[in-house]
Amino acid sequence: MKTLLLASLLSLLSACGGGGGGSSASVAVGGGTSTSADSGGTGGSQTDTSSANGVAMTLLPASLKASQAQGDSLVLTFEARTNQIFDGKNVSFGVFDSNSIGNSISQVGLSLSNYQVQIVTSSKLAVGTYSGVFEVRVCKDFAVVCAQPLPGSPWKLPYTLEVKAPNLKALPPLPGGADWTSVQGNREHNGYVPVTLNVNNFSPRFYLSLSESNKQFTLMSHQNGAGYLGSKSFAGGDMLAIDENTGKLKWTYSMPGDTSLTQPAAENDQVYFVMTRSGSSSIFRISQQSGQVPTTQPLGTQTVTGGTPTADAQSVHGSDGAGTYLYSFSPTSISFNWRYLGSDTGVRTGTWSPAIDNDFAYAYTVINDRGDASLFIFDRKTGRLVKSIAGNAASVQGNISSTYPALCNSKNVLTSLAGTTLSMFDLAQSTVKWKATGSFQSPPVCSPLAVYVLNESGIEVRSVDNGNVLWTWPLPAANHTVYAYKTGMSKSLLLTNNLLFVSTERNVYAIDVNTHQSVWAYPKEGQLSMSRNGVLYLQSFFNSGGDITAINLQ
Repeated sequence: MKTLLLASLLSLLSACGGGGGGSSASVAVGGGTSTSADSGGTGGSQTDTSSANGVAMTLLPASLKASQAQGDSLVLTFEARTNQIFDGKNVSFGVFDSNSIGNSISQVGLSLSNYQVQIVTSSKLAVGTYSGVFEVRVCKDFAVVCAQPLPGSPWKLPYTLEVKAPNLKALPPLPGGADWTSVQGNREHNGYVPVTLNVNNFSPRFYLSLSESNKQFTLMSHQNGAGYLGSKSFAGGDMLAIDENTGKLKWTYSMPGDTSLTQPAAENDQVYFVMTRSGSSSIFRISQQSGQVPTTQPLGTQTVTGGTPTADAQSVHGSDGAGTYLYSFSPTSISFNWRYLGSDTGVRTGTWSPAIDNDFAYAYTVINDRGDASLFIFDRKTGRLVKSIAGNAASVQGNISSTYPALCNSKNVLTSLAGTTLSMFDLAQSTVKWKATGSFQSPPVCSPLAVYVLNESGIEVRSVDNGNVLWTWPLPAANHTVYAYKTGMSKSLLLTNNLLFVSTERNVYAIDVNTHQSVWAYPKEGQLSMSRNGVLYLQSFFNSGGDITAINLQ
């Protein structure tokens, strides 16, 4: 049965459009392929010029092919380019689905003659392969009837959608893999997982929706075959565990009242997080296995939740959220090892999460009302301030209360200020070895040799040693927007030995760091994290972070 997905007046839509055309790059494929979602150009497109006075329309790309996990939905996008301007001509535009895979559709005017169509697939489709045609009509009357089609109309775009059952195959730990235990994946906060991946092995694993009205979800951490995240609302807060083997909730630990939670740290077979309620905060430790046997330690009176804890077998570190102190706890008893009072030296801890190595804890924070920032280095065992290195001056505006340093290697610490400035600190020389300014849309990630960050036009890669740009990767099309890090929506990249994962508003791409080309894409978006067993998690930017897609990487 042919289903009408969209019928509208082009004269109204084109008047609302903005921006230039550019090639569309929105078709993406799921697992087991190295095809990029960026089609680009006009090769292989469909153009009909059957009438000398007719409308020529090019549909990009020439066909759509995608796969989704059962219960999930995707956004399929194509661009319709015409040789005429319809503004003011009162013609209607209709898109019909021959196989009824679409749940909703929207149209955006990119220019007076270019239109982008976005089709949301249904989440209720049974497992199987759906092949059909999207039929594009331009008519003088209403597109449902289309008794008066414009010469050349309709145009047809074939599609294939494969709905896959959850692929919950057993996965051994990836060689060199590590659990994603805290902010940016590890205690160093660098977003780097030292594994080598083959995109031909990728496949959807499961989809899980936790979204509920008025609930907001924290980012995820992973250990022991489970993912952990918190939810918060006026009615109460929950710490949740998702079983990677089943794709289902493993346990829920609930806390009543108007509760706010941090992203948890998953370490030592425990989950550590900070809970704020009724003007006071406490750090919690609960069992990863059962979600019970909580141990707590009050942090003090404040209304701002502290930063995500950073933990290893030696100790647990974090800030209290009120800018009062940096703390260190015993990982087993949650008793204080030490507290550093920032007011003694002007350090304002804010809600950042410190990075740690075997000997030191690192904090990058403001030091005065002007907004000057410095890197502070503490002895992990005693809490003694070992040194501070002056960083950004107050002339760089912005709030860094939720930022964190990243240890790229044993000699260099990378910081980001308000999405405007990257600074690389030389620990041996106690200096800033280089700075780079721009409009950065994500926190940076780094390997021992290179820094990766998303700007307004794409990825830029810089040398850890001198900050020089090594290479860039442009976003596939102007419509692939990203959410600005500097406006408070902190979005992540994820780096491996051979691939950089980056999410736009509609797709996740894997970029080969050697060829600098996109080698895989998936038509979902979200915050990125990875388990030791090689499962990539996409935590949606939408629905308050409660929609989770898992992808097998082996």
